[in-house]
Amino acid sequence: MKRIMPIIVFGLIVASFATLVVQVKAPMVWLYDKDGNPRDEFALGEGVRIVAFDSAIPYTVKVFDPDGDLRKFWLVSTNNFDSGVLYDITDELGPWVVEVRDKRCKFAVAMYNTIPEAAFGILGVLAACFTGLGLKSLKAKKEI
Repeated sequence: MKRIMPIIVFGLIVASFATLVVQVKAPMVWLYDKDGNPRDEFALGEGVRIVAFDSAIPYTVKVFDPDGDLRKFWLVSTNNFDSGVLYDITDELGPWVVEVRDKRCKFAVAMYNTIPEAAFGILGVLAACFTGLGLKSLKAKKEI
């Protein structure tokens, strides 16, 4: 009996700890574009939708711009949060941070980059292709 009692106590401690861990869930955050596709890169002025979940309420959702300044703040009193499509959180180039933090000091962080439009890149690729074709045709004319 003396040998079984510590094992039983240890088993009860482990079971109570496991029950506590299962009940406490960490917050989660996701980023979507205006069409509902998960993304982590957005063009300047493109719409971003923030979706968050936390089992402990209330919790906060904060958006920080690339300079580290607080741009948006929500105090959420439901488990699910949906910001809707926001167009004013992609107006600066660089990495943006979305933070979800609850009263238990558990948090989730999502990051996304705002990148410039690729119009000049596409024009550069087309110019390079036509330059290559032009050089090839000049070489072909010299051989004739």
